[in-house]
Amino acid sequence: RAAPGAGEGVAFPAVHALIARHVPSDYRTTAVATVTAASYAGAAFAFGVTPYVVVTGGGWENAFFFFGAAALVWVPLWVPAEFQVVRDVGEAGEGVGDGVVTGNTNKNNEHGRKV
Repeated sequence: RAAPGAGEGVAFPAVHALIARHVPSDYRTTAVATVTAASYAGAAFAFGVTPYVVVTGGGWENAFFFFGAAALVWVPLWVPAEFQVVRDVGEAGEGVGDGVVTGNTNKNNEHGRKV
């Protein structure tokens, strides 16, 4: 129980660190709001679906298999969409998204941090 909790406990700080490092300042609020809303939407979805899966799917163990299979379906659809969003943001203005799209770490943001 401690290992999954420790892994989940660093998820939000890690996401916020990634957003701070790789998302241009004009888009950071939207990025944080999107991550937070998606987290709550995912939890609401899981709370609604899990009882149905447990009752009709043969027990609580099958809920783990169901969400694991859902992740295997979701990730291949999500990854190309994520990269497209990054490309679109990168085309929004000069220098926007350079740190994410090209891996260029030779630029600094308005706070002097490398982007």
